[in-house]
Amino acid sequence: MKKLNKSKSVALLFSDPALDKTIKSLLFLISIIVLATTINRAHAQALPDGYDVILLAGQSNMAGRATLNTSDSDAATDPRIFMWHPISGIITAQDPLVHQEQRNIGTAGLALTFAKEYLKTIPSNRKVLLVGAAYGGTSFYEDVTAPKARWNFTQQAFENVSNLHHRWMVTQNTAVGGDLYRGAVRRANDAMAAAGSGARFVGILWHQGESDAVVGGADDYATNHRALMAAFRSEITGATSTTPIVVGEFNPCFMAACPDRTGAQPTAETFQKILNYFHTLPETMHNTAWVSSAGLGWMSDGTHFDLPSIRQLGRRYADKFFEAKNDLPQPITDLKIYNQKYFNVGRSLHNDPLSARIDGNVTIQGTVSNIPSAEHGYVVKIDNTLGALAINTDGSLFNSSYTKMVWVKLNTLSYTNNLIAGLSSAQRHHLNIPNGRPAAGHGSSTTTYVQSPSSISVNTWAHIAVVYHQGSQVMKLYVNGVLADTALSVPSAPLQSGAMDLQLSRYGTGSSTYGIDGLMIDNKVYQTALNATQIAAIYNFELTNKAGY
Repeated sequence: MKKLNKSKSVALLFSDPALDKTIKSLLFLISIIVLATTINRAHAQALPDGYDVILLAGQSNMAGRATLNTSDSDAATDPRIFMWHPISGIITAQDPLVHQEQRNIGTAGLALTFAKEYLKTIPSNRKVLLVGAAYGGTSFYEDVTAPKARWNFTQQAFENVSNLHHRWMVTQNTAVGGDLYRGAVRRANDAMAAAGSGARFVGILWHQGESDAVVGGADDYATNHRALMAAFRSEITGATSTTPIVVGEFNPCFMAACPDRTGAQPTAETFQKILNYFHTLPETMHNTAWVSSAGLGWMSDGTHFDLPSIRQLGRRYADKFFEAKNDLPQPITDLKIYNQKYFNVGRSLHNDPLSARIDGNVTIQGTVSNIPSAEHGYVVKIDNTLGALAINTDGSLFNSSYTKMVWVKLNTLSYTNNLIAGLSSAQRHHLNIPNGRPAAGHGSSTTTYVQSPSSISVNTWAHIAVVYHQGSQVMKLYVNGVLADTALSVPSAPLQSGAMDLQLSRYGTGSSTYGIDGLMIDNKVYQTALNATQIAAIYNFELTNKAGY
């Protein structure tokens, strides 16, 4: 194929008098995006060779308890992924990752899959250095499994220590505890020193809380965790007040008291205290995100993730790391498919029973199926008016500014192709694609305020987003990360409250024009108006780095 001179091609297009104003505007936007991307890539490649250093802390599910097997391709090492060993220094990363405990011979955690996904987002001259600092059965409150044992790397054995309690608490007083907190800081700083001048400390991954839930530490968990994260950000070399932090939910079986669960079982109220803290963390601490464990499986004890699930958890951490790095708000609703079940993993899922993490929490209406997609993992398949999905949420979600977005791939443009809509007679709102042109508005499905000037293509994935600023009454529509239309003086949707269904692929009933004929996934709603930079960042990340869970 002959290589085109892009600058000459663009110049010729802009000089063509036959092009109308709309097309010229779109081409101008595209040229700006291409230029910005080129500048960003050049800047990224200008980074010196070196390591991106990441701390992985918590307890057993971060250390990893899944049993390795020879058919696990995710266990393969990578020449750009390394781990820190307190004696051997920087060595090739492999399972089990070296943590503050090192008793898990033949086990796997989330580290390798996270690092492989993370590599896709950094220049090729950069490497990853993982610093493991987890220890099974530990808490802010007291130890559960081995309160008098500490791993001695020199002796390669446990040693008895009389004052091992409150092991993650931020304290320099050894009589109070805090040995794991101090150990994590020391290991991270040692790794940074060994990594040299090109090293950057880029993030913290945290998976812990099971022990606190069991032994009575839930009430003080938020206070203790905040103090620990602040200490990490202030005491680790290269960390800042905006260093990304990602935390993860417990195993679904552990929370839902499934039949496989063994050991002490906290109450649902106890779990919710910690989970609600995780789910609201991004609202109260900059550059943080949380990972859903919905749909993942477990080992025979019902507490630890099995091998496929811990690998998937690593990929989920990588997705959320992007959100934390960019300080993005967390969606209130977010449609995902795990193990061919439908889950809303947005923040509103904390209103659902814990068993919903296993069984799904999205209502199926009519005939809906899901299929694998190379671009997006499992996706929703709907044949015109035969089915729809509904997410139960608070109607007040649309009482203020909001953002809706979705990935869609249509078989035909002849339907209204509703993507995200409200059915309440008191508060109607919609995001749809009538006749192939993405549109949005408030009121009936024909009350459109913004609409793309051009049609999307059939059998091609497209990212559609609408943003509404309630204060200024401005509505904006984006297609594939680019602004497509703007409307002024758009009245807000009428105020609503109480539980209501958010419809995905349906707006009203009894009409053959209502529905979607095609595929969709990642239907998200944010209770804030995202800006153009955030919309473009989400689109570009999901387009180039994400293939579903």
